[in-house]
Amino acid sequence: MMKQTAEMITTCPCGCTSVHILTTPRARFYCHCTICQAVSRQAYADDCLQLASNVHISDESKIEFRSYKSPPAFSRGICKHCQSPVIAFFSPMPFIRLAFIPSVNYPPAIKLPKSKGHMFYRHRVAEIDDALPKYEGYWSSQLATAAAITRSLFCHRA
Repeated sequence: MMKQTAEMITTCPCGCTSVHILTTPRARFYCHCTICQAVSRQAYADDCLQLASNVHISDESKIEFRSYKSPPAFSRGICKHCQSPVIAFFSPMPFIRLAFIPSVNYPPAIKLPKSKGHMFYRHRVAEIDDALPKYEGYWSSQLATAAAITRSLFCHRA
């Protein structure tokens, strides 16, 4: 099992923004939605889940936060210098606040969890040949993501 408490610092590709994290990621997702494609400038976003209470942004003035859709929506933070994703916040319920951090921003030595699957796969740019589940539609993607988040919040072990 992965160690639950492992303090680390993630940085955007240019190194201007950093996020201090108190624990290892709880889950990982590949999202092919058109918003994630546009924000990440990739075929899909590869993000790791954290509880927002376990992250601290070193200098928020270096990050521009935007929501690209009506609530419930992610507040996505982009580095003002390199325009790369730094962190996204999402509150699925009033008492739960989640943070999604691009996997590429983690230090290379950190062992990241295996992805829970490909969400919004119908928007894929290219076929992905792996054994992970692929959720095509809106509701199947939402339900799979919600189930994975719920499991990671209540079943995360050290």
